[in-house]
Amino acid sequence: MIKPYSTDFSISYLDQPLSNVFTLENSGEDERYIFSDDALQIGNTEHWVSALEAIEVEDSLLIATNTLTDEQAISTIQDLAARDIRVFILLGDSDENQPCLEALAGRCCIRTGVNQSGMLVIADHQMDQREWGKIYSSEFNSEHTFGYDVELEAKQVDDYYRLFCHLFWHKAQYEYLASGKPFPCKNAPIDMVDMGHQHVMAESLPGHLARSMESKGFYLSNINRLAENALWQLLDIAHLDLSQHQLLLSLEQIDSTKLKQFISKIDSIRLLEQAELPQILNSENDSWFLPLNNKIDSVSWSLKLTEDQKQSVENYLFDLHNSPSWQLNRDLTVDELGAPLRFSDAIETEIECAQELKINLDDLVCKNFYQFENMTAESLAEAKGLTEFKRTNLAKTIEYEITIHPPYLDSRSKDDSLHKHWQDTQAKWSIELERLRARLGRIEESKAGLAENIKRYMGGFLTGQLTNHRKLIKQLQDLESISLSDLSPSHRQEQVHVINEFVEKLSGTEEKLAEETDKAEQLKKWEEIKTKLEKECGNKYQQLETTDNKRNSFNSSKQLKIRTCQQELVSQWEGLVAAANGLENRDKLVDFNSSNVTDWHELNKSSIDQFFSAPDFSPSDQNLLIQWRNLLEQHKDHAAFIEAITDKELTAEAVRTWLDKPSISLKNTLKKSVQKLKTNDEKHIKDIENQHSQHIDKFKAALRKSCEDFLQKNKGLSREESQLEQQYGTAERSYKISKEKLDEHELAKSGISPKNSASILSKLFGKRAEVNNSYVHINFPNEDLPKVGQLYQLNKRRYLAIKPDENIDQGKECAERLKADLVVFRGSE
Repeated sequence: MIKPYSTDFSISYLDQPLSNVFTLENSGEDERYIFSDDALQIGNTEHWVSALEAIEVEDSLLIATNTLTDEQAISTIQDLAARDIRVFILLGDSDENQPCLEALAGRCCIRTGVNQSGMLVIADHQMDQREWGKIYSSEFNSEHTFGYDVELEAKQVDDYYRLFCHLFWHKAQYEYLASGKPFPCKNAPIDMVDMGHQHVMAESLPGHLARSMESKGFYLSNINRLAENALWQLLDIAHLDLSQHQLLLSLEQIDSTKLKQFISKIDSIRLLEQAELPQILNSENDSWFLPLNNKIDSVSWSLKLTEDQKQSVENYLFDLHNSPSWQLNRDLTVDELGAPLRFSDAIETEIECAQELKINLDDLVCKNFYQFENMTAESLAEAKGLTEFKRTNLAKTIEYEITIHPPYLDSRSKDDSLHKHWQDTQAKWSIELERLRARLGRIEESKAGLAENIKRYMGGFLTGQLTNHRKLIKQLQDLESISLSDLSPSHRQEQVHVINEFVEKLSGTEEKLAEETDKAEQLKKWEEIKTKLEKECGNKYQQLETTDNKRNSFNSSKQLKIRTCQQELVSQWEGLVAAANGLENRDKLVDFNSSNVTDWHELNKSSIDQFFSAPDFSPSDQNLLIQWRNLLEQHKDHAAFIEAITDKELTAEAVRTWLDKPSISLKNTLKKSVQKLKTNDEKHIKDIENQHSQHIDKFKAALRKSCEDFLQKNKGLSREESQLEQQYGTAERSYKISKEKLDEHELAKSGISPKNSASILSKLFGKRAEVNNSYVHINFPNEDLPKVGQLYQLNKRRYLAIKPDENIDQGKECAERLKADLVVFRGSE
């Protein structure tokens, strides 16, 4: 079982080297440090006004400072001025000193315009044994403000009095008189002030400080005020040799970047637990008192210390060395640590070195099984950097607890392409089997899809196919259950051979099915043709009998039909003759037989009119005479008309003759009556003529139709007789041919064999059925899959991941064979 294990081990860090660390010395209470002696006061400097009150100024007071805004100081100066004390005040910017100017102008001699750092106060400078002076680090606007001062010796009072006078009379820009308004400074009362030195001047002080820094010494500074500190502005760390110097700095004011530069150049550095330190330069050459903030371009009320004053500084330094501080140690070991320490690059953090620590390390995952099985927890942790020295775990001895994990599979890993290759191979195997199963299914579908009238010719074959199908299904199931990657190479080739044999069996089954279907279709077609021929032969025989019966029936009724036609013609002729008015020789014509009628008609059909007498106009004559008499009766008073008629015999002909003559002189009414009579007579005659002509035409038409009908009927009988004879001969020949075809078809059954199986095969299984006969080819991967685990790949490396309960030895063998790193599935414990 592969599982993580927990263990512990101890490591000693006694020999661990440390560099550039600050160790605590003289540990104790962190109190505000105060120093005071006759010359120097640091940390508890009293207000300078209190000092003035203590010395009881009698004659004069000189004050030089950049700003004077303290109300107590202004009030005290007012009191002094009121006592006739001469007060001279030198200030910086006028705007910043308005309260002082408003309160003291006119009472004191005030001038402005000189930028200053620190503060100078001198009292009674012209009185021997009473002269007094001090330099202050600042104007001390608050009793809580850090400050320091040094008292001037008599010689120094004179020197600084002269410096004050020089600045007051020659460097100031404005003076303020009683009006409180500024006036430009006028010429000084003296042309030149004889000065003992110019240490405070911006053009002089830097040179003195620079020379002092060229010798051994130490420096005190508030490092956060470097930008406003002439000392640090002059300190060229990059080029000066500072290796023999000592540096004391305020821990609270430290700047890590600057400290790093100091460490690289200065041997001895001590960090004091003081909020602020005075600005003092002490060297073998000179010692200097500097203001708290001394800008290099302004008047700096600094002081080159005398031996007595320097001794005060050394006393102060001696006291500092006995106060809590942090000493720079460039090289030491953890074993040498006995106090708290601070690292130079994290100076704000104080660290204690413990004797012993217990640390629970983060779980460690081995890179490989060699590490997991052969390397100790300590060596693994060390190689991983888990036990390297850390400031946060500073101790002389550390006991570590750690859980060691076997190498896990990286979550970014992807399946190795070998799996895909085998999956593709198995998929191709499955596709081939699916294709064969589908092919086997199509064979069964083809069998089931055969028409029932085809299947009845394939009964024996289909029964045998049931057993064959069950065998093929079983073999296909066996092939489908195979996992190719689990087989040996030889066994895989055997299975490929088996699947190709299966292909051959399917091909044989398809071909046999096509052949049997071909034969069945031929038998079905043979049966269909036989049935058709038998039906056709029976129909032909029936047609022959029907035709013969029709012929015999016609022959039996032929004479009767001829006689009937003759009788119909004679009867029609007799009726025509009897009805024909004006027909001559009627008695002779009425006795004609059918032949006489047709012959007479054929002979006389164009001149039948000659056999009719002229039309009878007697009805017209009678009508004319009646109308004539009526006319005479109506017009008997017309003499001419009566006379003309009387001369004539009263006949129809005579009347018509008279009517045809030219018109005689008649009255208009009579004339119209005569003309109407003539017109009516002419119309009547015309009507009789038309009736006679129509009567003859009807006779001719009726006779022509009767003769034509008679002839057509005789021709129809002859034609029918000929058709019946022809139909009988045709039916007899057709029956004979049909009978011969049926006999030949009966003989063809024994010769049926497959002859269209290729077409049937294509019809059953598609036009590309021949492709199905192609053998299966499988390209197996060159490597076998592992017997245990899963193969992965990441960054062109292989990993064999196994489960914790799997055989690790077998996993190692597989990993070696596959050139893979053995790992464990994460989270599968």
